[in-house]
Amino acid sequence: MQAAAQAWFSKDVTQLGWRESAYLAGLIRAPEAADVAKDPKTATARRHRTLVSMVETKDIDLADLRDVGRG
Repeated sequence: MQAAAQAWFSKDVTQLGWRESAYLAGLIRAPEAADVAKDPKTATARRHRTLVSMVETKDIDLADLRDVGRG
């Protein structure tokens, strides 16, 4: 994750927000298929699925999910 955080956002992994973290988590499965520069719709959908899963497992709450939608 550290290497991905640096490559995609030029940040330390500890500095990533929910949107960035969820985007990277969505990339793990098939990075070439969900590159926001090549296919923003797929990248956004994967990020959303990741965040919904995080709500379902109680890693974040609905307020966090709403905040991501605003950002």
